[in-house]
Amino acid sequence: MDRDQHHTAEGDQWEPVTDITTCSAAAQSDEEQNEIKAEISFQVNNDNPETAALSARLQFYLYKIIIIQTGSFDGNKTVIERRYSDFEKLHKNLLKDFNEEIEDVTFPKKYLTGNFTEEMINERKLAFRDYLGFLYSMKCVRRSKKFIDFLIRPEMEEAYGCLRGGQYTKALEILVQVVALQEKLTKHSPVLIVPTLCAVVVCHKDLENPASAYEYGEKALLRLQMHGGHRYYVPLLETMITLAYELGKDFLSLQEKLEESKAKRDQIKMFTLKELAVREYIQ
Repeated sequence: MDRDQHHTAEGDQWEPVTDITTCSAAAQSDEEQNEIKAEISFQVNNDNPETAALSARLQFYLYKIIIIQTGSFDGNKTVIERRYSDFEKLHKNLLKDFNEEIEDVTFPKKYLTGNFTEEMINERKLAFRDYLGFLYSMKCVRRSKKFIDFLIRPEMEEAYGCLRGGQYTKALEILVQVVALQEKLTKHSPVLIVPTLCAVVVCHKDLENPASAYEYGEKALLRLQMHGGHRYYVPLLETMITLAYELGKDFLSLQEKLEESKAKRDQIKMFTLKELAVREYIQ
């Protein structure tokens, strides 16, 4: 088992965090020079009546996961929230691909009877700290699509839903946060972040922010340098040429790359960048 990462856990309710239990991070890999540290808060919705059935109350319990990159100052702290059922779904999905690798991983049990006491809350908090620590310590798991989806998919689905509905400001707000997280999670394969970067380009462009759209487009192109056959490459180049012309930047080099790429491809209908973006994360 490739144990090279631990997580921190903290407990609170809906108020600011006041009690943090820290577990130190460890070694770094060659491809991931900085570690990822997840601080986990157990949150309780206190609006539930004390007399409510436990099974109903459990639906309102959340885990806040604060993800930061250690080794240097990280100003792009990412915060996500997941329910017990989300962790449960993750575990079932991982068992399909990594049954042998995670056979020794203990998944926190669900309490079906009794009162959900502070002691039980702390026990669950610590159990999930250890659980995520085990998962992240295994390279094959932390790089898997299913593990990464657990950390980004709900937010991505919301963002792309906003994008398709023309709510570009809201979509952009979520996507920028997801980009910060994906940059931490996909150092082993930077091209994985390209669709998200391109969605940000689309939002900025439709919000008439060409300079910001161009900035994110450059980031996407940088990750596509060795991937000229990628489905986003030609549509991104076409968009970047339009933006460069609008901003008074040099677009001739982009035009050359576009013509060179098109010459290598069959003459088939290409989607625009926006058409590609709206097709992402459709159930």
